[in-house]
Amino acid sequence: MPGIHKRKPIKRAMGGQAGESVGRATVVKSQRDARRKLLDDSINRVYSKVAESKKIGKIKPKKKPKNPNRIKPKKKPKKP
Repeated sequence: MPGIHKRKPIKRAMGGQAGESVGRATVVKSQRDARRKLLDDSINRVYSKVAESKKIGKIKPKKKPKNPNRIKPKKKPKKP
């Protein structure tokens, strides 16, 4: 019959636990994307071609801090 039309489904807000999980998922996804963007930017800064040409992208191991409480050897007095 040409005169009969099907109705479009009505979008309704989810209620209860389903609504909470969808809201939480969208927040977590946005946080994850922000963290991923920060990490990608820092990796690009270290390993980019520009950094290599300027010699600033080299990864150096962290120096071991000196222990201020260590036992120091006694110094001999200088002879005049």
